[in-house]
Amino acid sequence: MAITRISFLFLVLLFSLSGCGSRSCINTVNSWDYQPYRSISSGRVESKVFCHEKETDTNIVSIDYMYYPVSDSLFKDTVNYVISEFVQALSVSEPDSLITDLSTAFFQNYLDSFSALYRSNCEDEFGLWEADMIIEIDDSFTEFVQLSISQWVYEGGAHGNSYNATIPIDRKTGVVLQLTDYFSDINSINKVVEPYFRKVAEIGEKESLKDAGFWFHHEEFEVNNNFTFSDDSVTFFYNHYEIAPYAAGVFEVTVPLDRLEVFMKRPIK
Repeated sequence: MAITRISFLFLVLLFSLSGCGSRSCINTVNSWDYQPYRSISSGRVESKVFCHEKETDTNIVSIDYMYYPVSDSLFKDTVNYVISEFVQALSVSEPDSLITDLSTAFFQNYLDSFSALYRSNCEDEFGLWEADMIIEIDDSFTEFVQLSISQWVYEGGAHGNSYNATIPIDRKTGVVLQLTDYFSDINSINKVVEPYFRKVAEIGEKESLKDAGFWFHHEEFEVNNNFTFSDDSVTFFYNHYEIAPYAAGVFEVTVPLDRLEVFMKRPIK
């Protein structure tokens, strides 16, 4: 079934943790940099724990991040709060030191809690474990900002898993916006967007979505609340397992805004 609303549940991403493998962790590498850009700070933190003497038995975790270093408005408060909740949800244990304000030290602190867990479990045979997270802020629009959070996790097995979410936040109120805040008549929106989805998914115009392997509610196409705007288009993103089995992949469906202009409730600017 297509997801019908964006909520902070998108951010409660549960990781099934395992040890980093073999007998002893022999090296840990941490790195970061910091780049102020306009009112947004950005950087990268990375933590590696090598177990035994093989890089195949390694825990590698990284976060590429953005945040507002000065939280002087409601929307910045919301953006920073969501980022903080997301990062804290990644850890199964509290870090040794509690840092609550967003900073390079905040992100590194939570990565170090992962490393400490793996370092204590190097006697177990688990092999490579990898997680990459990217947190981005698009502040190019005058009425809202778009917070994008994505992750890639590999815990062994046949394949890794990815997740992507975009959260639009109103600049005036700091409220997380839904698709219905931008458009009216979602049923008509579904009809406009469906041909674009069928083209991306390589489904015939008359072919049943169910027969093609998709599990939309009532077997009818639905847009979701995981969307992002550009100057002239809107893109709906469907994650693994959201509307089809993993093997089907993810789906990005881009629709020109002029096709949806008649349904717009607020300007996209």
